[in-house]
Amino acid sequence: WASAEPGVWFRERTNKMSNSWYFNPLIATNPCVTGDMRIYTDKGLIPARELFDDETDINVVIDGRFGVESTTVPSTRVFMTGTKQVYRLQTKEGYYLRATADHRVMTPRGWVELQDLEPGDKIHILNRKGAFGTEGSLELGRVLGWLVGDGTIKSNEAVLSFFGEEKRELAPIFAQYVNDMVEPLTVGSRGVYNVGVVQIKDRDEARIGSTRLYRLIEPYGFADNKHQVPEVVFRGTEDMQRGYLQALFTADGSFQDGGPKGGSIRLASNYLDLLEDVQILLGNFGIASRIYRNRRTAGYRDMPDGSSGLKSYWCEAQHELVISKQNMVVFVDEIGFLVGYKQLALHDYVTRGKRGPYAEHFTATVEDVIEDGIEDVFDLTEPITHSMIVNSLVLHQCGEQPLSSWSVCNLGAINLSKFYDAEANDVDWE
Repeated sequence: WASAEPGVWFRERTNKMSNSWYFNPLIATNPCVTGDMRIYTDKGLIPARELFDDETDINVVIDGRFGVESTTVPSTRVFMTGTKQVYRLQTKEGYYLRATADHRVMTPRGWVELQDLEPGDKIHILNRKGAFGTEGSLELGRVLGWLVGDGTIKSNEAVLSFFGEEKRELAPIFAQYVNDMVEPLTVGSRGVYNVGVVQIKDRDEARIGSTRLYRLIEPYGFADNKHQVPEVVFRGTEDMQRGYLQALFTADGSFQDGGPKGGSIRLASNYLDLLEDVQILLGNFGIASRIYRNRRTAGYRDMPDGSSGLKSYWCEAQHELVISKQNMVVFVDEIGFLVGYKQLALHDYVTRGKRGPYAEHFTATVEDVIEDGIEDVFDLTEPITHSMIVNSLVLHQCGEQPLSSWSVCNLGAINLSKFYDAEANDVDWE
């Protein structure tokens, strides 16, 4: 009650074993993250609560700046540490975290508690490729990505639309993807029947529509929310996650050659949640990005009314995710556009000149830290670097040691008097 410690922890036993119990009693353990935060693991990018519910040991991704060659290291299962006041850390680049005030974040000057971060402070984001899950395939990832980018969900049909060069280059390929995926759902005496590419009269558009595809993707929640990164993608194989990003950026993204000012890859959307999830997914490939909120503010705008006239329509705010600097090179190698002219233009840009794009330092800038409710919170123990990657941010683990009032989370206490060398009047370092 005195310490608000929510877990099962044997305080008396711990203090009996502590060499500082008589002047600095231990009263609590460490801080944690909320259940919706995605932890980067060898099973995919999975919310902390779901990992807690799974009750299995995992391997977690660690940042390359710790000097450990392996991308993942063993960790305990995720455990719940109680219900606490949480805060939202928002960065200017779009990365965010929801955690307790005393959760520590890696910065260029070392570990800093969330409550001690100030606007303008730099914090570390994952600086290398992470790990992937086991679900899905390249083809499924591409179909889901295209559905989010240029697809439509009807009452009983999923439709993929293709325009311009996409009609000739990509529509036949996606038709084959769909046919291969829905074939097991074909029933009745008609035998196997194929989904075809339908050219839309008087429009530079081709469509692939399928009721069986709708049934296939229905469990992923697209009927309720089309503009999302489905959970199956976060848990997907490397090919699955790559395919989703390839299709989404090809359908809705663009490459802009900025010349001397620098080029960029851009993805615009009215749905900020979608861009935040895409940013988390890109981070798993070692690609840093920035989200510019409210590039276009919400409001009424005159738009074509379908009868050769204009009509005032309400338009939601538009946001934009931007990939620049060395991240474009990684995008070319790891993701890429599916349509030829976009990929060739991007490849030409990143290989132009001797210097190449500017280097990426894999830091984000704190915008603010605000109260964000009271929730169940979770953590794990990783014994090598004592860290984990959450929503692309490099965080300290929790629960590895008890704490006294106002104390910091050092990894252990040493009674220096036991190591005093009286003859040398110094610490016996050996």
